[in-house]
Amino acid sequence: MLTNDKSIPLAFSGAIAGNHNDLYKVVPTVRRMLLCLRAAGMVLRKKIFIADAGFDAKELRRLLSRVGMRALIKENPRNTKRPRCGRKKYFDEALYKTRYVNERSFAWMDSFRTLLIRFDTTTESWLNWHYLAAFLLIAKV
Repeated sequence: MLTNDKSIPLAFSGAIAGNHNDLYKVVPTVRRMLLCLRAAGMVLRKKIFIADAGFDAKELRRLLSRVGMRALIKENPRNTKRPRCGRKKYFDEALYKTRYVNERSFAWMDSFRTLLIRFDTTTESWLNWHYLAAFLLIAKV
């Protein structure tokens, strides 16, 4: 799920099996979400994509760069065996702390038992429950 700085959901990734890590098919998934945002008329250039260390991948950073977005992703220390040479990656600690707003919306969505424990047998109904929860989150604001 992508959210804005006010924790309003903007795009959903769709259902992914729970036995995969955060980077499982991350590039096609994020590309699809960004295309949905662009189709809705949102300008992506000069926007900042904030994510935690679980999303630290070269492929994702390249995708965001091609779209014109800045990747504010905390470096995962497990990705480096030796110190890196060259230019440092963009990272703003103060701006990164605003990620809490988005994490709060993820926690709020997880408070719905139907969303947290997957009772649905079809992906379509699972996604529709997420749309309903996103609507409630928007209406709450």
